[in-house]
Amino acid sequence: MAISKLLHINSSKDEPHSRTLEKAINYILNPHKTGEGILTGAVNCKVGSAYERMVMTKKMYGKTDLRQGYHFIISFAPDETDAKTAMEIIRKFVNEFLGERYETVYAVHENTEVIHGHVVFNSVSFLDGYKYHYDKGDWKRDIQPIVNRLCASYGLSVIDVEKKAETGKLYKDIVTGAGYLGTFKPMIIRDLDAAVILASDFEQFKEELIERGYEVKCGKYFAIKPPGMKRFCRTKSLGEAYSEAELRRRIQRENLLSVRREKKNPAPTISKCYVGRIRKRTLSSLQKKYFARWYRTGKLKKRPYSQAYKYRNEIKRLKELQEQSLLLLRYNVKDAKDLISLKKRLAEESKRVYNEKKRLYRDRTLFEKLTPDIGYTESEIAELKGQIESNLSLVKKEESKVKAECRALDRVIRDTIVGAARNGIVRDNSEKEYTDETKTPEETTNEKEKDKILEPKKKLRGKEREYVRQR
Repeated sequence: MAISKLLHINSSKDEPHSRTLEKAINYILNPHKTGEGILTGAVNCKVGSAYERMVMTKKMYGKTDLRQGYHFIISFAPDETDAKTAMEIIRKFVNEFLGERYETVYAVHENTEVIHGHVVFNSVSFLDGYKYHYDKGDWKRDIQPIVNRLCASYGLSVIDVEKKAETGKLYKDIVTGAGYLGTFKPMIIRDLDAAVILASDFEQFKEELIERGYEVKCGKYFAIKPPGMKRFCRTKSLGEAYSEAELRRRIQRENLLSVRREKKNPAPTISKCYVGRIRKRTLSSLQKKYFARWYRTGKLKKRPYSQAYKYRNEIKRLKELQEQSLLLLRYNVKDAKDLISLKKRLAEESKRVYNEKKRLYRDRTLFEKLTPDIGYTESEIAELKGQIESNLSLVKKEESKVKAECRALDRVIRDTIVGAARNGIVRDNSEKEYTDETKTPEETTNEKEKDKILEPKKKLRGKEREYVRQR
């Protein structure tokens, strides 16, 4: 049995208008689908130059726009024929129906379960320039009868075009039996899932289906036929989870307990929330004048877009305190002696990392001068350079980490000294020795700024006194 279908190839919106025709020809001649180009053919043109010949015919008669061509699809019933027989049927159909008037290219695709053929022909006749015209009823009167007759000559089943119920079906339903499967599919899937849960092996799984009234067929593909369905249905056509191999794995893995567990712990889902547009309230003319007067008098101040600037310093200080606390916990610092020893330790570590980085920079400079003439191959030189770069990146990361720890430790020591001074822990003797060298950077800066502010005022007062005396 073979079912035919006719598609229109309309003109492309962009130039050239025949681009859609070229895409259709390239699609049907795909070597991965046609056995590396073996299952292809042409009439009134050559396969390699079919598109150019069709465009030449269109230009010769001045009909390069509007409909560009037509596309026949002729599909055969599953497991009823082979690609070679399908190719013979397609070739005879083209010669009988189109061979005398139109340039045609055809091919058979065998990359799917259903073997099918494609026929693309020019919309303009090379004999007289007339376009092909499809009338309602041509499929029932001319096209499908030719396909039926050719199929019957090769011993294949045919379609009764007189039955309206059959001819009224969708093309895909007639070819694949999806008209039946679409009705039975939910029931089949429920029964298969139930049999998988109840069965302990594949034989018991088949017995469960037979008890439900199914007919089971085990061959190249596992197929079943529920009560009321005319043909067998391959379970793999229901989805990847219902192939024979996957069903065997599911029987060993799934049971009633696993199903209940899945129901108790459902998979998380993302719920969408759609918020409607919020319309802003508009002010009347009197309200606008009122708010404008308030703003000009200073009673109504414009609010800033964000208040984050007020807390920027506090957030920065909070991060610093976090780094300091983590540092003290990491090195188990408990008193001032531990702080001093940690300071020395980090200074030595910083010096070691600096020397290591300096050595790697020196080695990188030497490796850049290496050439294959010295005795190294290019791959060895590239490997050495890559190793140097990786080591250098690790050392840089270690250096940045040590510097961050040193900065955090300096802040801890500074905060400790300033806090002790503020709490009165520093005694009188130590207060006498509290010179500029022991002052904190903040205190030194504040005193310098205070001196700069006071100096001009003292000079100005002196001048004023001198001026008063002269008067």
